[in-house]
Amino acid sequence: MKALSVCGPLPPATTTPAVPRVERTIAIARFCLAVVGVLLLWADPSQAAPGRGTAFVLLASYAAIAAGCGAMLRRPPASPWAFAVATHLVDVAMATAVTLLADAPGSPFFLVLNFPVITAAYRWGLVETLCTAALSTSLLAIESPWVTAPSLAAVSAAVAGGTAAARPFVRGAYLSALALLVGSLMEQEHRRRRETALMARLLSQIRLGQPLADSLDVALRTVGDAFRARRVVVVMPSAFTLGNLFFGFWSIVSAFNGNFRWAGWFIVFAAILDMLDG
Repeated sequence: MKALSVCGPLPPATTTPAVPRVERTIAIARFCLAVVGVLLLWADPSQAAPGRGTAFVLLASYAAIAAGCGAMLRRPPASPWAFAVATHLVDVAMATAVTLLADAPGSPFFLVLNFPVITAAYRWGLVETLCTAALSTSLLAIESPWVTAPSLAAVSAAVAGGTAAARPFVRGAYLSALALLVGSLMEQEHRRRRETALMARLLSQIRLGQPLADSLDVALRTVGDAFRARRVVVVMPSAFTLGNLFFGFWSIVSAFNGNFRWAGWFIVFAAILDMLDG
């Protein structure tokens, strides 16, 4: 294989996701989640009883933030990535705060903590989802006696008094399992969507009657976008390699037909070309 055909520097990939549509969907889900949390807290005062007023203020503020984010998305943000990261951090902080105020083991407010994990998988992929779960677990652990207790004796007393000390770590394990499952599924879905978009782009740009060089250039650039490559190198077989393959193939065909004399000569020709090919 000696002849190389090199495609020049590739342009930036044009198969970017529809960020406004994704963010609008998340904004609507965020607002609905916050409103449902406020209604749930109002209908069932036993939820987050120790800090019910604080939880109510947090959820109401969260609903206002969600409405503001939805209003901002009437126009595409100047920096979609920065907007997504900022709102994601707000989701993690709010969910952690509300969950810490809900002391009941079966509190439905734990669903609020799942929201950032699901949106991370919907926005990005597996790595970002696992990072979100790790960040949420770390914030939960800050309030745990394992971290804030002044001494080992205080930690032992807290654990002996109940399961509250270990609750953040149990919730963290749930989040990690959810992040691994949802992140893996969405990673495959994102990859499938990228491949579908690239194939659609390839088929839309190649036309019947188009010069072969232009069609090959479009195909190479599409492959480069798929692998996020700056350059695409196509390795073409040389004439010696093609001749070697040709005589080797016909040597096998001649031997099957019982023409061993020509099969031997084809092997000799193939060996000579293979030597010239290097």
